[in-house]
Formats: sequence, structure tokens, C-alpha cells
Amino acid sequence: MAKLVYDDTGRLLFTKEMKEEYTILMPQMLPVHFGMFQRLLELEGYKVDMLTSNHRGIIDEGLKYVHNDTCYPALLVIGQFLDALGSGKYDLDHTALYLIHISEPTS
Repeated sequence: MAKLVYDDTGRLLFTKEMKEEYTILMPQMLPVHFGMFQRLLELEGYKVDMLTSNHRGIIDEGLKYVHNDTCYPALLVIGQFLDALGSGKYDLDHTALYLIHISEPTS
């Protein structure tokens, strides 16, 4: 079993040992781009599942846990993650969530 390693801020780091044991859940925000990310990670030996659920339940699930002023794409991603984690398909002790933060350039 992989040893959990944290950085100085308390953030859990994804280690090489975890690569063997964990499934990474990836939302389908931009199908072409995230499909490339998925394939690149798989080529490096990671187990990745692209979340493609798009039913009304993911919106309702997201709204239960985030403010209703949250942007719609974030609400969908949160709903997809919660739906997947609650499905029973994944071992919650060996699942990671893949998020990309894109910010606007600062001057």
C-alpha cells in the first residue's frame, strides 16, 4: 500500500507508488483536450476514468454542495465527481480527482 506523503502546506502529494493503486477521475470539460490528457496519463501508466455523465442528477448533486452562484461548468464538474464517488464503482481510499486550474494572465 502506498505511503501518503504531504507537502509543507498539508496538501497530499500523488506519488509513484500511488500510480499503481489509484484510479484518477477526470471530468469531461473539454472532450478533445481532456481526452488528450487522459491518453497521455495512460501512456505514462496511470489508470484514468473520464467521467461522461451528463444527466440532471449531476446538476442536483452539485447544487447540494456548492453555492448556486458557482459557475455552471464548475457545478457540472463537482456534480460529476460526487456522482462518480457515490456510485460505488470506485474504492474511495484509492481514487484521485483530476482538476486543471486555468487563470487569466496577470500583467
